[in-house]
Amino acid sequence: MNYDLKEYHVDDDLKDVIKHIQAVINQLNSRRDKGLSESMRKKLFNHLKLSQVYNSNAIEGSQLSLRETELILESMEINDHPLKDQIEAKTLNNAIDFLHNLINGNEKLSRRSLLELHQIIMTGIENINGGVFRKNDVQIKGSTHTPPPWLEVEQQIDDLFEWYNSSENLFPIVRAAILHHWLTWIHPFEDGNGRVSRLLLNFHLMQCGYPEVIIRIEDRDKYYESLIESDEGNLTPLIELIAAKLIETTSIYEDFFNEEERERAWLSKFTKQESDKRVETLRYNYEVWKSAMEIFKARFEQTFSLIKDKIPNTNFNFREFNILNFNQYLDIIENRKISNTWFFSLGMHNYDKNKKLVIVFYFERHFPVFYKNDGLYVGLDGVQRQRKKKFISKRSEIKLYASVRQAGQSMPLPDSIDFHNVGMKGDKMIIGVRDKENRGYIKSMETNIAAPVIRDLFDQLIETYLI
Repeated sequence: MNYDLKEYHVDDDLKDVIKHIQAVINQLNSRRDKGLSESMRKKLFNHLKLSQVYNSNAIEGSQLSLRETELILESMEINDHPLKDQIEAKTLNNAIDFLHNLINGNEKLSRRSLLELHQIIMTGIENINGGVFRKNDVQIKGSTHTPPPWLEVEQQIDDLFEWYNSSENLFPIVRAAILHHWLTWIHPFEDGNGRVSRLLLNFHLMQCGYPEVIIRIEDRDKYYESLIESDEGNLTPLIELIAAKLIETTSIYEDFFNEEERERAWLSKFTKQESDKRVETLRYNYEVWKSAMEIFKARFEQTFSLIKDKIPNTNFNFREFNILNFNQYLDIIENRKISNTWFFSLGMHNYDKNKKLVIVFYFERHFPVFYKNDGLYVGLDGVQRQRKKKFISKRSEIKLYASVRQAGQSMPLPDSIDFHNVGMKGDKMIIGVRDKENRGYIKSMETNIAAPVIRDLFDQLIETYLI
């Protein structure tokens, strides 16, 4: 029984996502090197570690809440929860510390590091030998895959690391997906396989210069489904999940960097009372904005689902990203650097004509333009008119734009497509479209529906790019 190691080709859409992640990581590394306070570094490290401990154990059935996990890691005891849950929180915390020590010491990912991590995780757990491969055959609950017989486990592990040490030419994220799935496929231990596999996933990513990923309890169904798909030979869902989690972690890093800048800026401008009132107002505005953007995405996905089967020989791939969180919202309107602004994308591939495109919807700051009266002038026709002076606001807004990607190149939507952007005016959604009767200027329409504009957008995209 051998692992089916199939050759995997990364499609153009996923390549774009991976390149985007790498660009963001490079920017974050540069910002970190220019200066991040030690207190903020520690705060970021502890935030990520707590999240890893809570979510990884919750996936395996721990009943501890996030707050309870935090209290246990601060050496407190929770009397109304099983002792096993509390021990596992402490041991996984210790294993993450050990993992970072291995990475800082340039330790290679190996069979030895695998066994050491498992031994730490299983410390204090009754009837489980930590750091020892299983001595019995097992069946994974909820899976049709049967792991290799226990007598084959050591050879399977040797095969895994032999492949790993000879596969450095692979995309790191693809290599991470294979490593993670292969280890769960072997299921080498009596207990702790999931936690160890997720640790090794992060071991690999961080050694390749990526941040750690946190597979959250909310991701559990999607995570398990991606592993089942991988058992059947389709690694794509697992690769996409890892990529999405990397984007999420880079956003956390950026949040912490920007938080430190924001604190310094607000302390120089506002009292504590003024600051609290400002946050309250901005948070209300954010929730209204977020709700409107989610409505637009839902309308887009709904329209897509209605028409996708009516277009012959065309494959569609809808991909979602997290909407901006409150801190990212603040970063845009306060003109700070923010990178992960993709909201969703749609890939289209017409097989008859072999035409492909991806349309990406992303958030970007927008500085409104306004005009003020600036005296009178007499035109060539002798008529006196009011002169208008153009001003660009210093206060930015957030708009949802779209761009087209073809052959690795990103381009704005052409003039043949009416859609331009989505924004807000008070609590109303504003959709900007091209006014073809007025030399293509952008006109704004107030709406809470957006469906007709989205349908026109689909029709025009297909006509422009696929027909």
